[in-house]
Amino acid sequence: MTDSQEARNGSRRLDERIDAIKEIIHANDQRYAQRFVDNAIALDAALRAAKEAVVETDRRYEQRFMDQSTAVRAALDAAKEAVTKAETAAEKRFESVNEFRAAMTDQQHTYMPRSESELRHSATEARVSAVEKAMSESKAVSTGASQGISHLWAWIVGVIGIVLAVSSFIQRMMSTP
Repeated sequence: MTDSQEARNGSRRLDERIDAIKEIIHANDQRYAQRFVDNAIALDAALRAAKEAVVETDRRYEQRFMDQSTAVRAALDAAKEAVTKAETAAEKRFESVNEFRAAMTDQQHTYMPRSESELRHSATEARVSAVEKAMSESKAVSTGASQGISHLWAWIVGVIGIVLAVSSFIQRMMSTP
């Protein structure tokens, strides 16, 4: 083989090697391009999944917020109703207290005052004492027939005293409701 053949063979081998290297580079370029496409697809899918997750989370939070708002509204309505009922009950209680107070005031006005009662009692005691004194005096003075008249007077005065005491007692009871 001659130098020129060797050079041609060497050149051909070099060309074959260069072509093989170019094929390897081309195959690598295709793999890299495919990997970039696959990575882009995977990244898009991941972004879509993340967006869907965020949207779903937002939807759940919105639903939870709406549920909480509804619960708070219901609680406020219930509290408002409870306050209204409590106010109504307090108002009724105050009305009954005022009625009781008015009844006590009316009752106080119809009872006989203590001073008046003591005055009447003292007057009755004085009358009874006078009757007792008269009876004791009439016993000492009276003899025989006059003693009978004295007894009659004593009985009359006693009965009058008892009638006065009973009438005073009845009057006192009548003035009390």
